[in-house]
Amino acid sequence: MIALALCLLLSQSDDPAAAPAAAPSAEIDKAFAEETPRQVKLTLRDGRVIAGKLLLRDELQLLVETEDGQPVTVDSEEVVRFDEPLPNRNRSRYLFTGSALMPDPGQVSITQLQVLATLFEVGVSQNFSFQLGGSLPAFFLGRDGINAFAAVKAGTSLNKYVHVAVELKFIALGLWSRIDGVSIAMPAGSVIAATVTLGTEDLNVTLSGGPQLDFTALSRENAQLLNLPLVTLSAFARVHTNVGLITENWVIPEFDLAHRWFVADALAARFFGDRFAIDLGILVMPTQFQVSSPVPGVLPWLNFTYHFT
Repeated sequence: MIALALCLLLSQSDDPAAAPAAAPSAEIDKAFAEETPRQVKLTLRDGRVIAGKLLLRDELQLLVETEDGQPVTVDSEEVVRFDEPLPNRNRSRYLFTGSALMPDPGQVSITQLQVLATLFEVGVSQNFSFQLGGSLPAFFLGRDGINAFAAVKAGTSLNKYVHVAVELKFIALGLWSRIDGVSIAMPAGSVIAATVTLGTEDLNVTLSGGPQLDFTALSRENAQLLNLPLVTLSAFARVHTNVGLITENWVIPEFDLAHRWFVADALAARFFGDRFAIDLGILVMPTQFQVSSPVPGVLPWLNFTYHFT
């Protein structure tokens, strides 16, 4: 109930309709006081709307770079409404998998995945980022509790609507140390994924996939190091100032020694502000219904993210 209440507060806190609009002159004066270029939306006296990045401003004019990269100069007296849309600082990720969109350079965030796992993401530059994480409580489970996750991503935007990236993901799990009843020298695996995202940060779909590297094979006879590629299909749609819908779908072929396939589908709502984001949803794993496992086929999903910068 606490998480739900917090989500409701977040969903209402940044709604422009929730409070009376400030006078245009006051809004523009506020813009003049700011130093960092940012996204703005200008409504002019003739009804035109200009959206883009505010680059320069003085008491008489504003210089805006529109979404198609064109600079536009606007007289301040022509502006009747000045809005600053809330940016989507979570555009680089869905629930667990990532998009080809990059975080801002210098952006540092922490995400608590499903309560137990913690993940840090750092935007190193416009085209490069990395992630580090693990589950601290699992370390208290002995050897099987050893775990770590790391990923690096290099990406770029071909145009406004097409974005591409290459990701290298690495995961280590102590649970894999006893695969096939033998001691495994390196209980770890990796994925090299090519990622394509179509759309904007507020409405997009992402297809990602690549071969799996099973490092446990290095100490097992007749085991394959290179396995069939896994594939993920994800999407995000912003439906409110600070509310979005997410779907994330996984297909992992031959993920165990019995060569069974693993399929997972998730649907969630994201409530976010400038620094916080909460994901609430459900995870369905249809392949779990076909095996005897302590992990049920349906689980709730809860993420909490905080942006330090």
